[in-house]
Amino acid sequence: MYLKKIELENIKTFKRFAFELEQNEDPAGWHVILGNNGAGKSTFIRAAAVGLMGPQEAIKSRHAFSEWVNKGAESALIRMELIQDRARDSWAQKGKQQADNLSYTLKITNEGSFTTHSRITPNRHVWSGKKGWFSVSYGPFRRFSGGNSEYQKLFYSSPLLARHLSVFGEDVALSETLEWLKELRFKELEKPNSIEASLLKRIKNFINQDDFLPNRVKFKGVSSDGIEFIDSNETQVNIESLSDGYRSVLSMTLELIRQMVDCYETDNIFGSEGTSIEYPGVVFIDEVDVHLHPIWQRKIGKWFTAHFPRIQFIVSTHSPLVCQSAVSGSIWKLPNFIENQKGYRVRGIELDRLLYGNILEALSSDVFGVGIERSDEAQELLKQLAELNIKSQFGVNLTEDEVAKKQRIQRIFGTNV
Repeated sequence: MYLKKIELENIKTFKRFAFELEQNEDPAGWHVILGNNGAGKSTFIRAAAVGLMGPQEAIKSRHAFSEWVNKGAESALIRMELIQDRARDSWAQKGKQQADNLSYTLKITNEGSFTTHSRITPNRHVWSGKKGWFSVSYGPFRRFSGGNSEYQKLFYSSPLLARHLSVFGEDVALSETLEWLKELRFKELEKPNSIEASLLKRIKNFINQDDFLPNRVKFKGVSSDGIEFIDSNETQVNIESLSDGYRSVLSMTLELIRQMVDCYETDNIFGSEGTSIEYPGVVFIDEVDVHLHPIWQRKIGKWFTAHFPRIQFIVSTHSPLVCQSAVSGSIWKLPNFIENQKGYRVRGIELDRLLYGNILEALSSDVFGVGIERSDEAQELLKQLAELNIKSQFGVNLTEDEVAKKQRIQRIFGTNV
């Protein structure tokens, strides 16, 4: 399954915005959502999660959906259009199995109640809980421990909600991942040639690919002490002792693998070489750059799309480096309701600057705002340099202090001009 379209109307800051791929466009890849603080990046992802899991599951999140309806509006709408994977997505109940134009609309009232409008009910496909129709969402607080125990119960009772739960609260931990790995290890000890033993080995090899974790950090294995890694100092440490950046990426990646194994009801999600996962689906990641060094921000999207080649990643970020992975994908700017600017898909030279330019070239595009690529102090120094250059061009001899000042500014900005 892939997301062809999501349109929001009268939801919080959104008067109307549509993320819609073009006809025959490959939906898999790296799709980036940009926007100012308060523009609605998290709201967009939460609304997509609600559309993909359905209102019955969404209500269990205990989220205040009555607050979603824009002030002055009677209701809010989430319009969805999906692309079915005929080989992987199973239908519930007998009847026509329509592969094209799987569209439906969710209406949210001021009281927080839902109604669904569709030709074919999503209860037969994406909301059915049947094999396939894979989607998952991760909030910006991705960790293994410290979650609310009440939320943890939902991982067992509400599997569709569980895949999206972390976007609805800061106190949701992905601790089920660790318990799952321990269970695989116990099965391996009981029966070394078991399916679980084989799966654990493939997970370890997948995580330990050279292009994933920086600084030679490796997954060592599962012991009675927990999930063990070898850190950059070649010291054995528990996964929960790794830095925030490692834990953020590992919690998301390991949980993604766990959820895919569960959704597709198979341990054989890996390709023949074991270096990639060849199953489709939609993965939302809010603030994907959180805790990541700039080098990792640039690489993370390329790694995910290379090793999950059939996944449609839709990520939000404030980092221009994250955008560079969207060569196969798209970049979107959310509306700015304060300045009354509409949202749009980034195209043309603005897109090229984000994909191929350096940070200054990316920041100079309007998607990050105007004049943010340099501080006010830096712009004042460049103004002074320009004034000194003009004096020289008109034959005015610069004083020793002015020459020294010009040389200092030139060194700062790496220019002889």
